[in-house]
Amino acid sequence: MPNDDDANTLARHLVRNLGLDARVANRAVAEMLAYLDETADAFVVRRHRELQQAGLSNEQTFDLLQRETAGWRFAIKPLTKRQIRRLIYG
Repeated sequence: MPNDDDANTLARHLVRNLGLDARVANRAVAEMLAYLDETADAFVVRRHRELQQAGLSNEQTFDLLQRETAGWRFAIKPLTKRQIRRLIYG
C-alpha cells in the first residue's frame, strides 16, 4: 500500500491533470486506497450481501462469487462454493 507521501503525490496529480479540487482529489485517493485494501474475505461477505439485496438466490450468488473472485484483484486460489459459504456464514 502506498504511504502518505505517495497518496499526496497522487492527489496532486489528479488536481493537476483532471482539474479536481484538492479536497475532492484527496477523498478520491482515500476511497481508491480503501477499495484496493479490501481483503478477499471482506469482498466475499460484502458482495454476498449486495447480491442478496438484489434478489439473487444463494446458489446464484455463490456461482457469481466463484467467477468474480477467480478474476478479481486478489492473489488467491480460486474459491469453491463451500469456501465461499464458510467465509459468509463462518
